Amino acid sequence: SKRLKAEKEAARNATATLEDALERAREKAKTWRRAAASAKAADAKFQDRLSSEESAAKDAAAKASARLRAALNESKMASDKVLTLEHRLADAFKNASREREELEDKLSSEERAA
Repeated sequence: SKRLKAEKEAARNATATLEDALERAREKAKTWRRAAASAKAADAKFQDRLSSEESAAKDAAAKASARLRAALNESKMASDKVLTLEHRLADAFKNASREREELEDKLSSEERAA
């Protein structure tokens, strides 16, 4: 009877110990689930921010590329204008040279006639 009581008490103590361990395990599991949920939320926030920053970087790159293309186009137009001016100046120089020669010929023929 004493032995039975002692075994019953030992079983009750073992059960209480197991129940305490189970409760601690449940609390740890809750803590881990909260930590996992927090980590998941932080990851989602990070991914959103990363995506937003990638999008902003792509936009900035597209704008820079557009500005570069515009600058290249302006440069080409300016270069074309310079070439046109060079051709006009060359033509004007040829015309002026020809007119000078004509005037010199005319002057020398007038001098010979005089």
